[in-house]
Amino acid sequence: MRRSKTEDLSRFVLRILKQKRLSQRDVVLRSGGKIAKAYVSGIISGKVTNLSRDKFMALARGLDVNVIDLFTAACGPIEQSASEQAGTGPPDSLILLDLMQKVVVAPELMEILQDAARLLPEERRAVLNSIKTLIEVRQKSKRRKKPN
Repeated sequence: MRRSKTEDLSRFVLRILKQKRLSQRDVVLRSGGKIAKAYVSGIISGKVTNLSRDKFMALARGLDVNVIDLFTAACGPIEQSASEQAGTGPPDSLILLDLMQKVVVAPELMEILQDAARLLPEERRAVLNSIKTLIEVRQKSKRRKKPN
């Protein structure tokens, strides 16, 4: 499984906690007490980075994730294939899952996707360009409003 270049172990753990609505204490309990709350906190803050095999297993159990996915997050960036670098490869499954969860809780996003699916490819590109322009304008506006 490939992952986002920017998602390290701490971000991975934070995302899983958020997605599954878990607290650090929940992770401790679900791990059977094999990992301490302070240790989980250290992972999230980035202070703990060199986990033992047992801690990987306990954290994976506490988060209810595949230990390989957890290990992949801890190992740093994974090289992308040429097709992924060109943007023609399959989307990162973690990013897709996060997006799907956002769509589920925001009905207007679901409606946007349903309507976009009915468009012709060139119409979808035009809509995408419009969205990117809106985001760019908003970001420029925020930068101008920030006091130096």
